[in-house]
Amino acid sequence: MYIRNIPWSYYLSAILLFLLPIHYILFVIILGDITVFKYWKEIDLFIIFLLTFFSLLKSKKGIFSINWTYLFIALFTLVSLYYTVISDIKMTALYHVRIYVEPFISYFVFKNVSLNINRYNKLCRGLFYLTVLISIYGIFQSLVLKPQFLVWLGYPSNNGQLGDVFFLSGFPDFQRVTSTFVYPNTFAYFLGMIIILVIVQIKKIIINKGLVIAGLAIFFIAMFLTFSRSSWIGILATLAICGIFKFIENNINSLKKFRLNKKIAGISACIIAILAVFLYVFRNYGIIKIFIQYMHKTFSLRDTSAVGHIVSINNSLSTIRDHPFGTGLGTNGPKALLSMAAPHLTESSYFLMIFEVGIIGAILYFAIYFSVLVRSFLLTRSAHNEFVKNLGFFNICLVIFSLVVFFFLPHIQDVETLIFLFSLLGIHENVNLIKSTRNLEGEHH
Repeated sequence: MYIRNIPWSYYLSAILLFLLPIHYILFVIILGDITVFKYWKEIDLFIIFLLTFFSLLKSKKGIFSINWTYLFIALFTLVSLYYTVISDIKMTALYHVRIYVEPFISYFVFKNVSLNINRYNKLCRGLFYLTVLISIYGIFQSLVLKPQFLVWLGYPSNNGQLGDVFFLSGFPDFQRVTSTFVYPNTFAYFLGMIIILVIVQIKKIIINKGLVIAGLAIFFIAMFLTFSRSSWIGILATLAICGIFKFIENNINSLKKFRLNKKIAGISACIIAILAVFLYVFRNYGIIKIFIQYMHKTFSLRDTSAVGHIVSINNSLSTIRDHPFGTGLGTNGPKALLSMAAPHLTESSYFLMIFEVGIIGAILYFAIYFSVLVRSFLLTRSAHNEFVKNLGFFNICLVIFSLVVFFFLPHIQDVETLIFLFSLLGIHENVNLIKSTRNLEGEHH
């Protein structure tokens, strides 16, 4: 929406998008004593929502072009409110509703905010450069400044020591990279989203290929140093699935004639061989030593975290069998630790949502993701413009990545990360962006 010819909704959206990655270190750690800053994102999001809402009313386009995503959001919200009404801890339950619903508001806002190709490119470049900076900071802090710097900043500690989540089992001298985020796993999940954005879109936006390669290298190094297995698996699975999808799409007419490219196969084999030799030679040195021992302990189930995942799955399945309609909204997950001593904890977002609103409510919640996945797939099939196809393809990759990572960690309660996720999904379905792209295509024709 324009006020005095200034696109305020776009600028406020950009502020939200760029401040979310530094939310924890800036607004919780550094400025945490100033109450109003604790709610900056809600204030920003509310203003953008009002501007977008009235802009849609003024344009007479209608507030919603009804789709399955909006329908599932509405049904999930109603189920959550019902669970709030029957809860014995209504305020806590309502707080959990806000955690789950707030990202959907960002989805609506970013799907309808005033956006064109030029503004989209600026947002992507801005996120790229911001992530390069916070990744470099995260690596430098972990390897040079060490944990004492985070304790000095004000990160939660016990007797001057960071919590166990910042370290690897059996490696107390190495602190996992957490950058500006609350935990290393949260930073790794964010990095995964940016890596997908760079691979799918930014390489077409930033002309300097060397800069893109350098940025990607920094991102992968930072993700490696988070030692977040969930994000490692998520990014590898996403690259594999989406790579196969893209290959089939580009070669669908020549698959029957497909022959293995010996040059590509040879180069790939050489890279794997060199990597294997490198790991073997440096297996007793520094980070490589930690990585090899870490993976060995993981696969041999001598790592406490890996064993914890298995125990968590068994306990969660047992809880679901006993409580198919949930254990009570607000009594589950890490957020419940803020109000109670012994909530129901699980390491999977899928089990966590079942705990919160039962099997039916969880189906409605994750149907939101699958509806975006299906619509994005249809967009890639119907669009004639390569840019629009990539918008849909990005959302496909992002949803797959998130659904994989959700199996291992309760990220659905990381409200800032989920707002960022749904903001990206909304941007890549933005009606004004797609329309402006198609209008340009029409002008060229």
